[in-house]
Amino acid sequence: MQGMAMCLGCFEAAMRASASRRMVMTTLGQVGAGASLLACTAVPPPVSGTLPTASRWIDTHCHVFNGADLPTHDFVRKVVIGGQSTLGRIATALSDPLTFFFREWTRAQTVTIDEELKLLAEIMGGNPAERELSAEASTDRGHAVTDWVEMLSGSRLGLCDRLYQQHFVKPWASPGNAPLVLLTPSMVDFDSWLVEPKGTFTGTQSKSSPMDEQVMLMAEISMVFARGRRPVLVHPYFGFDPARAVLRRARGASFEEIFRDLRWHISQGNCIGVKIYPPMGFRAINNAALGDEEFPDYLVAQADLPSSTGFGAALDEVLLALYRWAVAWDVPVMAHCSPSQGMNRRYEARANPIHWREVLERDGLRTLRLNLAHFGGLAGVLDPEEDKANADAEGRNRLTWAGTIAEMMAGRRYPNLYADAGYFAAALWGERTKAISELRRLLADPAGDLRKRLMFGTDWSMVGREPGEPDYARALINAVLVNRQDHEFLEDFAWRNAARFLRLTPDSPSWARLKGFYERNKYPEAMERLASFVVA
Repeated sequence: MQGMAMCLGCFEAAMRASASRRMVMTTLGQVGAGASLLACTAVPPPVSGTLPTASRWIDTHCHVFNGADLPTHDFVRKVVIGGQSTLGRIATALSDPLTFFFREWTRAQTVTIDEELKLLAEIMGGNPAERELSAEASTDRGHAVTDWVEMLSGSRLGLCDRLYQQHFVKPWASPGNAPLVLLTPSMVDFDSWLVEPKGTFTGTQSKSSPMDEQVMLMAEISMVFARGRRPVLVHPYFGFDPARAVLRRARGASFEEIFRDLRWHISQGNCIGVKIYPPMGFRAINNAALGDEEFPDYLVAQADLPSSTGFGAALDEVLLALYRWAVAWDVPVMAHCSPSQGMNRRYEARANPIHWREVLERDGLRTLRLNLAHFGGLAGVLDPEEDKANADAEGRNRLTWAGTIAEMMAGRRYPNLYADAGYFAAALWGERTKAISELRRLLADPAGDLRKRLMFGTDWSMVGREPGEPDYARALINAVLVNRQDHEFLEDFAWRNAARFLRLTPDSPSWARLKGFYERNKYPEAMERLASFVVA
């Protein structure tokens, strides 16, 4: 195999034994067939008519991790099972047998970091003139669930390319006119919350690839795309878990030590920002108000903190240090802000944006560069009145969360507060959903600032679980663009708002870090592409 002439299909084939893979996917096909019976999943109609396309794109909310980068077994058991997605309903029915299958599949099939690094070295060692990818992002999908599971076994390079092809080339581009795209995939660190010390199932635990190794792999992938012919840049978010930091502090690590990897990767331009995940079980701040019994007992036991120091207070100490550092270095912070993807409803409610208001009101934190991802989970609102009626004591009201975020943006008290529309699956159903009418109402509010703060995001590959997902990008533009001639807002939503959030300007610390990244990797020419995202 020589250079980038090797196609991604060959790349994936080199990673796994084809016979074993066929066995796995045959089994998944059977699961997918059962899914149709269990969930009776309908496929939304494609978006009709001609939509305008943006001049370029920033996907500010996406993922390209695979099954080796997640504690797959515990994630499926504790987060996906009981969820509202098609896969969640399947998993509820199949329970532990499915999680056992996931664990074994992950071990046998998923591309490891070491395997992918070796193949990337072959690609980068080829003739620069031949550095081209040739993956086909098929939209002729079988079942959404089986396709999504198959994606989780692939290479991160292949996932990046499939995202680009499926959502930014096929829906919009004419031949020879592919759009310029910046992908900012976020990595996640769930192990401390999900993986119990002694395991919860037969066999060993399913821990994730180390974050430091994930980042270094993504840096190599960034360079593959920067040097390739396709107009794509890739700059990820570092996944930071405050609970892991608390456990390290309890074992004697200093703040300098627990933030060392994060600070180094940001300073080197290996990562463009930091991602945290409150629905795992923590608030943005004021965790000290929660007793130790409000956190997983295995986490509290591992920390073994003095009785005078609660686990919640220790979380607050780490989080405040993170926010103050982010302000000092002008580093973007991305936070999951939707009552979803937690182990239980109480934990999911801790992603409530009211806790972020308290953070921003702290001394020196009003200018924190913050993306409240998923815009409060507004896409989950099918009927506003029903949503209000079903809101529980924990305040899991998606309509209220979105309204709170929009209100926080109004008046510009928090100049660097943004939100993204990642996983806005309601868009796939068009005018049939109340979520879209509510989103349009908030965008049209003359007293608000949402038009300049809401950013495009796919939440791919997670949104791959949804029927009709290949049409997602077009559906999302159709949802937000009331007037198809409103090119000014289309450009803001597609890339300019994200460019402002990331502060992609030549006088910014972010720009200097990315410039240093490309210079160290001996390809400063990539900054010419990045310059296309400077907002005039």
